[in-house]
Amino acid sequence: MAWFKGNIHSHSATSDGDIGINGVVFWYASRGYDWLAITDHNIGLNAARAERLSEGFNILVIPGIEVTGTGHVVGLGVSDNYENPKNLRQPDVKDSLQTAVTWIREKGGLPVLAHPNWGNVYDASVMAQIEGCNLFEVHNGAPDCNTFAAGGEQGTDEKWNDLLNLGHKYYGLGGDDSHHFLPEKFNSGHSMAHGGNSATHVNCEKLDVPSVLRALETGNCVVSSGGNPVKVGLDGNQYIVEVDDPYPGFKFTTEFVGPEGTLAKIHGRKTAFTIPPGTKWVRARVFCSSGRYMWTQPVWPDF
Repeated sequence: MAWFKGNIHSHSATSDGDIGINGVVFWYASRGYDWLAITDHNIGLNAARAERLSEGFNILVIPGIEVTGTGHVVGLGVSDNYENPKNLRQPDVKDSLQTAVTWIREKGGLPVLAHPNWGNVYDASVMAQIEGCNLFEVHNGAPDCNTFAAGGEQGTDEKWNDLLNLGHKYYGLGGDDSHHFLPEKFNSGHSMAHGGNSATHVNCEKLDVPSVLRALETGNCVVSSGGNPVKVGLDGNQYIVEVDDPYPGFKFTTEFVGPEGTLAKIHGRKTAFTIPPGTKWVRARVFCSSGRYMWTQPVWPDF
């Protein structure tokens, strides 16, 4: 098993990005990414073209789409267009999300609820009602997608905790939601939705589309805006989180979270938390002195 770094959410000039698909693929390939999903609004990427891009740029390109209505849902592994966007403009965001998720599943794709804190904001009670989906963006790299709690409003971490406490096994993913790659677009607002802000690292045996999608759907992955995973997961009754970064001066603190909130905070690049008996679920968030984060997936102990 190896870690492969990728991005689940990117846009090109085919929809509302500022450079063409080839340019987007080149941007990620030239920065060491292993895989990339192109997810233009309501426009799928042809699977044959994705294969050619993969060969030409030496990066796995995954066909995708962002089904865009009252709510937005990323569809990974989908090469078809969404032909009727009007029926997504529903008054109830739940209905819009469910319509998109159902369509993505019918096309053989993997749905991911996108940026729940942007636009028509929705909470865990809405996410819990969506059938056929167990993934959401815990970190969207666009600043206006409001990942973190502030102003009396929940961040995505708080929504995730609520969802887990409701008994729903959701995994969190991260994506750049990249739109802008030209230097003049890097200055303010949504224009800061550029590449390199949020990555999802999958842990799988080989780098191909089925393996990546399987790792995402089963939670064999972590989300990072800084730092790389080394070892993450259960070892007996301990939750192990080991991270690394090329810069030796960075410091790390891992916060282990459960149903009642913070269970422990442990400093260092290698951490191990002994899970108390009876704990229903545990996940972790790693904070780096650079100001960046890593999110690991929840586990449900059976001891």
